[in-house]
Amino acid sequence: MLSKPIPAIDHAQRIRQWFGIGQNRPIQYPADALTPPEPGRLHLINGPSGSGKTRLMRRLRHRWRGDFCLFDLDAMKLPRCPTIECFARLQLEVALHLLSRVGLAEAHTWLLPAHRLSEGQRWRLKLAIALMNARDADRPAILFADEFAGCLDPLTARIVAHTLHRQIRAFQLRALIATSRDDLLSVLCPDQVIQCDFGVCR
Repeated sequence: MLSKPIPAIDHAQRIRQWFGIGQNRPIQYPADALTPPEPGRLHLINGPSGSGKTRLMRRLRHRWRGDFCLFDLDAMKLPRCPTIECFARLQLEVALHLLSRVGLAEAHTWLLPAHRLSEGQRWRLKLAIALMNARDADRPAILFADEFAGCLDPLTARIVAHTLHRQIRAFQLRALIATSRDDLLSVLCPDQVIQCDFGVCR
Protein backbone atom coordinates (compact mmCIF):
# COMPACT_ATOMS: atom_id res chain seq x y z
CA MET A 1 0.00 0.00 0.00
CA LEU A 2 1.43 3.37 -1.05
CA SER A 3 1.82 6.04 1.61
CA LYS A 4 -0.23 9.17 1.24
CA PRO A 5 1.87 11.95 -0.36
CA ILE A 6 2.70 14.89 1.91
CA PRO A 7 1.26 18.18 0.60
CA ALA A 8 3.94 20.58 -0.68
CA ILE A 9 2.77 23.25 1.75
CA ASP A 10 3.98 21.05 4.62
CA HIS A 11 7.47 20.95 3.13
CA ALA A 12 7.54 24.73 2.77
CA GLN A 13 6.41 25.19 6.36
CA ARG A 14 9.14 22.87 7.65
CA ILE A 15 11.81 24.75 5.66
CA ARG A 16 10.63 28.02 7.24
CA GLN A 17 10.87 26.45 10.69
CA TRP A 18 14.31 24.89 10.12
CA PHE A 19 15.91 28.09 8.84
CA GLY A 20 13.90 30.67 10.74
CA ILE A 21 12.41 32.20 7.60
CA GLY A 22 9.12 34.00 8.10
CA GLN A 23 6.61 34.23 5.29
CA ASN A 24 6.59 37.87 4.11
CA ARG A 25 9.47 38.65 6.47
CA PRO A 26 10.31 42.35 6.05
CA ILE A 27 13.84 43.48 5.39
CA GLN A 28 15.29 45.27 8.39
CA TYR A 29 17.36 48.32 7.56
CA PRO A 30 19.85 50.11 9.81
CA ALA A 31 19.28 53.86 9.92
CA ASP A 32 22.70 54.72 8.46
CA ALA A 33 22.09 52.45 5.45
CA LEU A 34 19.47 54.92 4.25
CA THR A 35 21.88 57.88 4.25
CA PRO A 36 22.99 58.97 0.75
CA PRO A 37 26.74 58.90 0.15
CA GLU A 38 28.54 62.21 0.42
CA PRO A 39 30.50 63.62 -2.56
CA GLY A 40 33.57 61.51 -3.29
CA ARG A 41 32.13 58.53 -1.41
CA LEU A 42 31.08 55.03 -2.45
CA HIS A 43 28.67 52.86 -0.49
CA LEU A 44 28.63 49.12 -1.11
CA ILE A 45 25.83 46.62 -0.51
CA ASN A 46 27.34 43.15 -0.15
CA GLY A 47 25.82 39.72 0.28
CA PRO A 48 25.09 36.46 -1.55
CA SER A 49 22.53 36.14 -4.32
CA GLY A 50 18.99 36.43 -2.99
CA SER A 51 20.03 38.10 0.27
CA GLY A 52 18.08 41.33 -0.33
CA LYS A 53 20.59 43.59 -2.11
CA THR A 54 18.35 44.43 -5.06
CA ARG A 55 15.35 45.06 -2.84
CA LEU A 56 17.35 47.43 -0.68
CA MET A 57 18.67 49.30 -3.71
CA ARG A 58 15.14 49.64 -5.08
CA ARG A 59 13.99 51.21 -1.81
CA LEU A 60 16.92 53.62 -1.74
CA ARG A 61 16.35 54.68 -5.34
CA HIS A 62 12.72 55.42 -4.54
CA ARG A 63 13.63 57.39 -1.42
CA TRP A 64 16.42 59.48 -2.99
CA ARG A 65 15.04 60.18 -6.45
CA GLY A 66 13.46 63.48 -5.42
CA ASP A 67 16.72 64.93 -4.09
CA PHE A 68 19.26 63.49 -6.52
CA CYS A 69 19.77 62.85 -10.20
CA LEU A 70 20.04 59.05 -10.36
CA PHE A 71 22.08 57.19 -12.99
CA ASP A 72 21.06 53.55 -12.81
CA LEU A 73 23.07 51.19 -15.02
CA ASP A 74 20.29 48.59 -15.03
CA ALA A 75 17.73 51.09 -16.36
CA MET A 76 20.04 52.70 -18.92
CA LYS A 77 19.18 52.32 -22.60
CA LEU A 78 22.04 52.46 -25.10
CA PRO A 79 21.69 54.28 -28.44
CA ARG A 80 22.36 52.48 -31.72
CA CYS A 81 25.05 54.92 -32.82
CA PRO A 82 28.78 54.05 -32.84
CA THR A 83 30.14 53.74 -29.32
CA ILE A 84 32.35 56.82 -29.60
CA GLU A 85 29.37 58.98 -30.59
CA CYS A 86 27.82 58.35 -27.16
CA PHE A 87 30.45 60.84 -25.96
CA ALA A 88 30.00 63.47 -28.66
CA ARG A 89 29.94 66.33 -26.15
CA LEU A 90 33.42 65.43 -24.87
CA GLN A 91 36.68 66.18 -26.60
CA LEU A 92 37.78 63.09 -28.49
CA GLU A 93 40.87 62.54 -26.37
CA VAL A 94 38.82 62.75 -23.17
CA ALA A 95 36.24 60.30 -24.52
CA LEU A 96 38.89 57.79 -25.57
CA HIS A 97 40.59 58.06 -22.20
CA LEU A 98 37.32 57.34 -20.37
CA LEU A 99 36.55 54.37 -22.61
CA SER A 100 40.04 53.00 -22.11
CA ARG A 101 39.69 53.31 -18.33
CA VAL A 102 36.69 50.95 -18.38
CA GLY A 103 38.47 48.47 -20.63
CA LEU A 104 37.12 49.55 -24.01
CA ALA A 105 40.43 50.44 -25.61
CA GLU A 106 40.17 48.96 -29.13
CA ALA A 107 39.57 51.27 -32.10
CA HIS A 108 37.29 48.65 -33.67
CA THR A 109 35.08 48.73 -30.56
CA TRP A 110 34.77 52.51 -30.66
CA LEU A 111 33.17 52.28 -34.10
CA LEU A 112 30.66 49.53 -33.27
CA PRO A 113 27.09 50.31 -32.17
CA ALA A 114 26.13 49.06 -28.73
CA HIS A 115 23.91 46.24 -29.99
CA ARG A 116 26.97 44.63 -31.60
CA LEU A 117 29.03 44.66 -28.40
CA SER A 118 29.23 41.77 -25.99
CA GLU A 119 27.27 41.84 -22.74
CA GLY A 120 30.37 42.78 -20.78
CA GLN A 121 31.28 45.53 -23.25
CA ARG A 122 27.77 46.98 -23.11
CA TRP A 123 27.89 47.03 -19.32
CA ARG A 124 31.23 48.87 -19.37
CA LEU A 125 29.87 51.33 -21.92
CA LYS A 126 26.94 52.05 -19.61
CA LEU A 127 29.35 52.69 -16.76
CA ALA A 128 31.40 55.12 -18.87
CA ILE A 129 28.25 57.00 -19.94
CA ALA A 130 26.99 57.13 -16.35
CA LEU A 131 30.31 58.52 -15.15
CA MET A 132 30.24 61.19 -17.86
CA ASN A 133 26.65 62.17 -17.07
CA ALA A 134 27.20 62.20 -13.31
CA ARG A 135 30.19 64.53 -13.76
CA ASP A 136 28.10 66.94 -15.85
CA ALA A 137 24.82 66.74 -13.89
CA ASP A 138 23.25 70.07 -12.93
CA ARG A 139 22.31 68.77 -9.45
CA PRO A 140 23.74 66.20 -7.02
CA ALA A 141 23.90 62.80 -8.69
CA ILE A 142 24.22 59.20 -7.51
CA LEU A 143 25.43 56.34 -9.68
CA PHE A 144 23.58 53.05 -9.03
CA ALA A 145 24.93 49.67 -10.12
CA ASP A 146 23.32 46.42 -8.99
CA GLU A 147 25.46 43.27 -9.27
CA PHE A 148 28.45 45.44 -10.10
CA ALA A 149 30.73 43.81 -12.71
CA GLY A 150 28.72 40.61 -12.47
CA CYS A 151 29.19 39.86 -16.18
CA LEU A 152 32.95 40.52 -16.20
CA ASP A 153 35.89 38.18 -15.70
CA PRO A 154 37.87 38.69 -12.45
CA LEU A 155 40.73 40.69 -13.99
CA THR A 156 38.50 43.04 -15.98
CA ALA A 157 36.22 43.46 -12.97
CA ARG A 158 39.16 44.60 -10.85
CA ILE A 159 40.29 47.07 -13.53
CA VAL A 160 36.81 48.56 -13.78
CA ALA A 161 36.44 48.66 -9.98
CA HIS A 162 39.72 50.57 -9.73
CA THR A 163 38.51 53.03 -12.36
CA LEU A 164 35.25 53.61 -10.51
CA HIS A 165 37.10 54.22 -7.25
CA ARG A 166 39.43 56.77 -8.88
CA GLN A 167 36.64 58.57 -10.76
CA ILE A 168 34.55 58.93 -7.62
CA ARG A 169 37.45 60.43 -5.70
CA ALA A 170 38.74 62.63 -8.52
CA PHE A 171 35.37 64.14 -9.50
CA GLN A 172 33.65 64.01 -6.10
CA LEU A 173 30.93 61.69 -7.38
CA ARG A 174 28.54 59.58 -5.34
CA ALA A 175 27.89 55.88 -5.93
CA LEU A 176 25.86 53.07 -4.44
CA ILE A 177 26.68 49.64 -5.81
CA ALA A 178 25.79 46.09 -4.90
CA THR A 179 27.83 42.96 -5.43
CA SER A 180 28.17 39.41 -4.19
CA ARG A 181 31.86 39.41 -5.17
CA ASP A 182 34.17 39.69 -2.19
CA ASP A 183 37.23 39.93 -4.44
CA LEU A 184 36.36 43.53 -5.37
CA LEU A 185 36.15 44.97 -1.86
CA SER A 186 39.86 45.76 -1.57
CA VAL A 187 39.85 47.51 -4.97
CA LEU A 188 36.64 49.49 -4.54
CA CYS A 189 37.66 50.67 -1.04
CA PRO A 190 34.04 51.51 -0.11
CA ASP A 191 33.42 54.13 2.55
CA GLN A 192 30.50 52.14 3.91
CA VAL A 193 29.61 48.45 3.56
CA ILE A 194 26.03 47.33 4.12
CA GLN A 195 25.91 43.57 4.59
CA CYS A 196 22.69 41.86 3.49
CA ASP A 197 21.88 38.51 5.06
CA PHE A 198 18.54 37.21 3.74
CA GLY A 199 16.23 39.83 5.17
CA VAL A 200 18.54 41.58 7.64
CA CYS A 201 20.93 44.33 6.56
CA ARG A 202 23.61 45.63 8.90
